[in-house]
Amino acid sequence: MLNHLVPDSLDLVERAKLGINGLMGTLDPDLDYECYFFSIFAARPAIMLHWRGMNSGVLLKYPEAMPLLRTMTGSLEHKDIENGRLQAILQNAPQD
Repeated sequence: MLNHLVPDSLDLVERAKLGINGLMGTLDPDLDYECYFFSIFAARPAIMLHWRGMNSGVLLKYPEAMPLLRTMTGSLEHKDIENGRLQAILQNAPQD
């Protein structure tokens, strides 16, 4: 039997809630919701730095993941941060 492959304690809704918190916690509202790239949490206080050129690589990963996480959880937690990120993306998009 294959029951040993899936832990009894796996709760996908709780994991998705952690995903929402984790993603939204990496955005900096003071810098157009740019995400932190380099973080050291073992330091006191924690060190969180931006890396300007990395935005192009992860810019759309957030709006791709959030609807899926919200569908899984029904959570509206950090919706203000998510909306700020979407506005920042739209403001930085080329205008034709």
